[in-house]
Amino acid sequence: MYAFPNSPQAILPASQSFNGQTLYYDPFAPSDPDASGHTSNITYLRPLYAKFGWSQDIYYNCECGDTHYHALQISAEKRYSHGLSMTGNFAYQKARNYDAANFFVDKKATYGPTDMNFDKVLTAYGIYRLPFGREGDYFKGVPKWVDALIGGYQLTPSINISSGQHFSLTYTLCSLVLPQIPSIRAENAAQPCYPDQNGPFKMKLQKYDPATHTRKYFDALPMMFPGGPAEGPFSVPALDTIGNSGRNRFVGPSTWNVDLAVAKTVRIRENVSAQFRVDAFNVFNHINAGTPSPFYTQFGVPAFIDNPIAGVIFNRALGTTPRQLAFAFKIEF
Repeated sequence: MYAFPNSPQAILPASQSFNGQTLYYDPFAPSDPDASGHTSNITYLRPLYAKFGWSQDIYYNCECGDTHYHALQISAEKRYSHGLSMTGNFAYQKARNYDAANFFVDKKATYGPTDMNFDKVLTAYGIYRLPFGREGDYFKGVPKWVDALIGGYQLTPSINISSGQHFSLTYTLCSLVLPQIPSIRAENAAQPCYPDQNGPFKMKLQKYDPATHTRKYFDALPMMFPGGPAEGPFSVPALDTIGNSGRNRFVGPSTWNVDLAVAKTVRIRENVSAQFRVDAFNVFNHINAGTPSPFYTQFGVPAFIDNPIAGVIFNRALGTTPRQLAFAFKIEF
């Protein structure tokens, strides 16, 4: 067990202490407890260290967290004459869960939007069979060679627009405020480090920088220190406390993507036809910016607010790619 921040074990009673002294966590204190009982050694604050000498990790696997999902979904479909049909879907959704690192203390402290939650998602797709040629509504009586040129075309567009991915903000000197727990398990490696927030924080996606191949989403703040002044709307929380800005309370840049498929069917005989097809994924080659994470591809990782590269986006949005083309040919009989 550990002396978690915001728990009674962050102050270990004398009866549980290895030296019969009430111990307090203090990142600025020496490893061995001083005269007032302050120590920076987390091992001394473990409840079972004095009784059994246990300094190892003790794991408890449980189904301690819930995921709550609420959504409003709207679908619409419309069919027109001349071979045109369209379908649209819109979802306004909220998915929230608990972060595993803080279950044993106060799981509500890390309750927030899931790492992969997108609040608003709009998808639309359609099929348009161009009404030209012998099998269309126009130019039905053209010769066969003309029909081979102007008939048999089909367009299939697909559009996806969504709000940004949620992310958290953290600060550089968190280890001076909250004891960071060394562990072989990533989910237990650190306590949640959120700054205190008092007021709005402006975020806006800026233009692509061809020199650095990056985009900026917000401006970095000066280094924040415990007990120091606020920088913008943020400040370092008090010792052994989790900031109020919360987990995944910030939203990254929105994304949009358009795919297009073009097919051409040529009838060779009455029961034999050939089809050429081109699929263009991300047909406009629009590069969607990811979240301002310190890691290039990992999601769910907090972005530092007072790091020199804070607010800089290095990676594409998760699941997006540059334009890709696929060609296909088939014969139907």
